[in-house]
Amino acid sequence: MNKILILAITLFSSGAIADADMQFSDGTSGVISSGRVLFGDEESAILYTEGQAHFTVIDGRRKTYMDVTPEFIEGMKSKLDAQMAQMEKMLAGMPAQQRAMVEQQMKSRMPQMDGGRKTKIERTGSNATVAGFDCEEAEIRYEDDNSVESRVCIATADELSLSSTDFRALSSAANAMLEMASVGGNRPAESDFEKLGGIPIRRTGGAAGGDSELSSIDTSDIDPSRFEIPANYKKQSIEDMMRP
Repeated sequence: MNKILILAITLFSSGAIADADMQFSDGTSGVISSGRVLFGDEESAILYTEGQAHFTVIDGRRKTYMDVTPEFIEGMKSKLDAQMAQMEKMLAGMPAQQRAMVEQQMKSRMPQMDGGRKTKIERTGSNATVAGFDCEEAEIRYEDDNSVESRVCIATADELSLSSTDFRALSSAANAMLEMASVGGNRPAESDFEKLGGIPIRRTGGAAGGDSELSSIDTSDIDPSRFEIPANYKKQSIEDMMRP
């Protein structure tokens, strides 16, 4: 899921191309057509259609899929808040030194305990070319100690030029995924498209793991069937999908 989140963040643009098949160096792809977005790989993918309140998680290994709704995300947040309240009550009864040790361990595993480390965007002043597209290099740094979380290269909307319809779909899909990520206390700075001023087409480092950069864009017409869930895939509930 982390790799898909990185790709979701990467896919954001506006412009003039009707369809686009974007291939990335980590084996993932992003397919965009008429307000529909499919990104991921053969093992796992996310499907989003502009105007829908939910997105669909597809598990190619299990041949299953599920719809993730805003109500589910809010429910997850409420459960985590309740768990955090219980943990804090438990910690309050510990000796100070033991409590400090346990809190540190838990924060490293559960970013939501301290609200997640806030990040900022710093532009390096350098430029690069990725897959033939010009981009501006920037660093995502933690605000508390100024350490580098990840590095990105940002292409302008005009440089990649996707249609306004696809821009809205990509934006909504990325925001939906980022809202899901924020349940765990993680909402990366590269989700702030206005501050970025464009689209990250290369990303290295980061807590989510995995480097990725744009390899190519094919603007041929995309077969609508690519956005269809295979007939032999079974719809699952959230509880089913979360099982190992």
